[in-house]
Amino acid sequence: MPVRDYRYAEQMRQRYPLHTYKRSARLLKDLRSIKSALEIEVMQKAMDITDVAFRRLLGFIRPGVMEYEIEAEIFHSFLSQRATGPAYGSIIASGDRARTLHYVSNSNECKDGELVLMDFGAEYGNYCADLTRTVPVSGRFTKRQKAVYNACLHLHDYAKSLLKPGITIAQYTDKVGEEATAAFVKLGLINKSDVNQSRVSIGHVGAVGDFVVGATTVQAEVILLAVFLLLSCEGTTRLASLCHIYLHWFARRQSGHGSGKT
Repeated sequence: MPVRDYRYAEQMRQRYPLHTYKRSARLLKDLRSIKSALEIEVMQKAMDITDVAFRRLLGFIRPGVMEYEIEAEIFHSFLSQRATGPAYGSIIASGDRARTLHYVSNSNECKDGELVLMDFGAEYGNYCADLTRTVPVSGRFTKRQKAVYNACLHLHDYAKSLLKPGITIAQYTDKVGEEATAAFVKLGLINKSDVNQSRVSIGHVGAVGDFVVGATTVQAEVILLAVFLLLSCEGTTRLASLCHIYLHWFARRQSGHGSGKT
């Protein structure tokens, strides 16, 4: 079955056959790549609304709260700040459920000792924000959780530092992959023999990469790291999540296109 956009285009042709139709993707791509000052202002407002909602949650999340209650708080905060509403379906995944890519049930209880991954963003003036954060349900990380979180934060900052004019996507992918591997080895999630012997067949990070924030949900410059696998499931199923950049880098490395450093 054709995707929704193609079905809509065909319906328009059938309803209004006298009109001439041309694809606008090329024009829209350029318009979406470079934002005007007004667009940036509206995007910043969407991000500010999302930030306020997140900080509100820090005082709300506690053992025993339900995932859908957290989602309700997000929605309340968005509307109270005159946002249109959520930019997309909010992901509130506590404990082991954070391993489910795009978990949307939001129906379980958040328990003491667990971490909760939250992926949400506000829509304001037809522009969208996208935020992913992982926090301890109890309000305090364990020693191990803190170590993993700080490793993810380091990788986040490292990835941001690479985003400068002149770097290619392939170079960016290789460098982030190398740094991620070093971080995972240091944490004891993998060892060098895992990498050298091609035993690491799937990534360890929920999403290392960049999403674009702006018109029509995910379009980015901001969320470089979703730490749901490392923080929520480390010690249960370490090879269970999909990693956008790390998988790509590892495949390039095995085919001889990457630098191969560890």
